[in-house]
Amino acid sequence: MQKDPKGWNVFVKRLKQLSSPGMSNTLLQCQALRPSLFEFRDQFSKMNVPVLLAVGDEDNPCLQTGLMLKSTIPGAGLWVCPNTGHAINLEEPAAFNAQLEALFTMVERTSCPHSDVRKQSSSHDDAARAVRLLAGGAIA
Repeated sequence: MQKDPKGWNVFVKRLKQLSSPGMSNTLLQCQALRPSLFEFRDQFSKMNVPVLLAVGDEDNPCLQTGLMLKSTIPGAGLWVCPNTGHAINLEEPAAFNAQLEALFTMVERTSCPHSDVRKQSSSHDDAARAVRLLAGGAIA
């Protein structure tokens, strides 16, 4: 990876430490057999938490899905990172972290552009906690 060779090498080293049979089973039994996200439009349309969709503009398979999710999830925002593939957090960690921080700030300040999302949530604090929980270890 040209953008962050050190970060890429760390990623590859960690990936090599994973179980080969485990990775194979995950790909064959989970990812290959799971339904398309397009089949879950009805469920996505009922989501009531803010969502940040992050897609690299060079990640062609995910661009169409990202657009569908943006148009389906009421509280979704879409960030398309230029000149980036699937691993945005590895290719552009500073930009990725800035986008997550902006989302957290928006939720915490209740300045979510989709007011219906805040009204549907059981509480603003619950929505903020959900966003942070979903981000989990995603911050690079």
